Amino acid sequence: MDYMKKKKRKLRKSIMLICIFLIVFIAGSALFVLLPYIRFTENNPVLERANEYHASDFVAKTNGDVTPENNVLFTEETGEYSVRFIVKKWIFSREYDLIYRVEDTTPPKISFKESVVYRNPEEDFSTEEMKENITLSEEGTVSVETDYNPLYSGYYTVKATAEDRYGNVSEASFDAVVKDEEPPVVFRTGNNTKILKGSDFNLSDILSYG
Repeated sequence: MDYMKKKKRKLRKSIMLICIFLIVFIAGSALFVLLPYIRFTENNPVLERANEYHASDFVAKTNGDVTPENNVLFTEETGEYSVRFIVKKWIFSREYDLIYRVEDTTPPKISFKESVVYRNPEEDFSTEEMKENITLSEEGTVSVETDYNPLYSGYYTVKATAEDRYGNVSEASFDAVVKDEEPPVVFRTGNNTKILKGSDFNLSDILSYG
């Protein structure tokens, strides 16, 4: 008799434990279905500075209504940022944060305003003055290299190297025409032509000497 009673008590205990497990499992499943959730396309995404990104584009899956705090993400400066999402379903509401990092890996774009550079033949002229014809797509420093000869006007190749404040480097080359600020004064006697002042590079192409 005692053996049968113990066996029944053990059976009732096992049934009770199974019932409790089923209740917890069903309740948990119900909460999972009822509570709002969100899944992102990726965690801690890396974004390029100064580009436009929308928070809604990073939502991969949800079971409720999603409202980002700011849909257009801030990318004006490098660093780590976050945007908050509010997910609502029926009477339930939850908040999620998407943490993202902004980096700048785009080299600056080099542009040339014009290819003609003027110099004063009576003053010192350096390649630094050629920087005035160079513009960058963003703030940075520029250095130039050229085969320029300060004694002569003419065609020269200028190589510009630019570096922005994020360490991105770009290079570009252009052909510059160096001209004197003052036009040459030409003295002509009969068939003889003489350049008295200035050294405009193309005069020798159009004038003949007798």
